[in-house]
Amino acid sequence: MLVWQRLGLLAFLIPAVLYNVFTYLADALYGAGYSKAHHTPAVASLLLSAVLVAGFGFWVSSYSKTIVEPQNGWERICRGRHTLFYIPMQYVAVLLIAIAIYMTLNPTAP
Repeated sequence: MLVWQRLGLLAFLIPAVLYNVFTYLADALYGAGYSKAHHTPAVASLLLSAVLVAGFGFWVSSYSKTIVEPQNGWERICRGRHTLFYIPMQYVAVLLIAIAIYMTLNPTAP
């Protein structure tokens, strides 16, 4: 069973890659173990990835193709769905922001 459609997988890959990059940079700049002791790199990566995922989601979902049926002349508008777990990509960004807020408010969050 697929849990994404078309480019919806990027809604998972973008935060995963940014999280790894931010934690690596935080550990390299501030010393080993900084990203485990502080939520700042994780929250920053989630917020940046929310902006990127929402922007990319709105951009790819704005494309549509109009098809005219030759038999009756009706027009159909075909739009691609880019989803992750059946949630459109641009709305996954809201979930990423909610996770970032939870991590900021709850100091014991993993």
